[in-house]
Amino acid sequence: MAASAQRVVIEMADTWPHSFQAIYVYSLPPNFTTHLLPPSSYRRQSAVGLSAALLMDRLLSSTHRTSDPTQADFFYVGLSTGSFLGPKGVAEAIKYIQTKYPFWQRKRGADHIFMVADDMGSCGGDGTLALLTNKSIRLTYFGYHGPNLGHNEERCFHPGKDIVIPDFEATPDFARESWEKQQTATNVSPMRNITLQFAGEIIDADVNESDVGTITKQLNVRRLVYRLHGHVPGFEIATPSQRKVNFYRMQQAVFCLAPAGVTGLWGQRVTMALLLGCIPVIIQDNYEQPFEEYLPYGRFAVRVKEEDVPHLPSILANISGEAQQSMQREVACVASRFYWGSVFGPFRDDLESKEDAFATL
Repeated sequence: MAASAQRVVIEMADTWPHSFQAIYVYSLPPNFTTHLLPPSSYRRQSAVGLSAALLMDRLLSSTHRTSDPTQADFFYVGLSTGSFLGPKGVAEAIKYIQTKYPFWQRKRGADHIFMVADDMGSCGGDGTLALLTNKSIRLTYFGYHGPNLGHNEERCFHPGKDIVIPDFEATPDFARESWEKQQTATNVSPMRNITLQFAGEIIDADVNESDVGTITKQLNVRRLVYRLHGHVPGFEIATPSQRKVNFYRMQQAVFCLAPAGVTGLWGQRVTMALLLGCIPVIIQDNYEQPFEEYLPYGRFAVRVKEEDVPHLPSILANISGEAQQSMQREVACVASRFYWGSVFGPFRDDLESKEDAFATL
């Protein structure tokens, strides 16, 4: 671990409000949990419905878990808050907890933790879920804290209360395959001869600006990068028809573009980049990133405002080679904190499970 990052981790441990706390995991009836997850949907639900279950399984084996709720600092509610359960089911589960246990009332749910893995976090649907969990701590992939989305009056994410975590998607399975192929071929860390790399969904050129709504705003960011910088020397921006993520090429890049997602508004690009040793270039206005309040993003990532996309080549060119090397060292140090190694096992030999996403949380 780089010395500077190690100091940050030590300082973080001294001040982190969620460190060394006792957590009680509620035992809920199956109609709130497993019965809502048909086996045929397992792979799709790896990032949505199963997130709560995966985190609960890890909590049950954690030293932070307490079997005595009277000694708990926090309470984990292991619900599938996505489309299978819905706001009505969440309301029923909260009522069940309030009826069976006395702990919700003591802080009006403020010490209760929910995993909200929907594409739009707690602002999915009609916003009811956001209201139901308004005072509670929400673990989410969707850290949007800008103007309200659509008809939702309640904010989807409250910085300082809610926490953005890395997703549980199976991305590392594909990344691992790419990494192992590269390591077998060279037996050394990948050589990085691409300045900026991106391959993914891009709006086709004939889509009008007026057709791009709030939900597809990030598609417009991707299109702008492609239009303005698709042919910049050293930039590898795939055409709109080349939508498949190329992990191998990401391993050969110094910087990797990290816009928000497409189907929803949260994306995996920051995690992908870090796991593959690439410095993420984050173009996501009003989005908090995983553990951003606690990790020194300025040391291992580049943030670019959407309005500054036209200046992207000069922004990256102004980062010296020495600064790039320093950021790459920090990337290597922090990468393990974006992967659930203690849940899925090690992704790479150099990523320690004891410093994974769960330990960071």
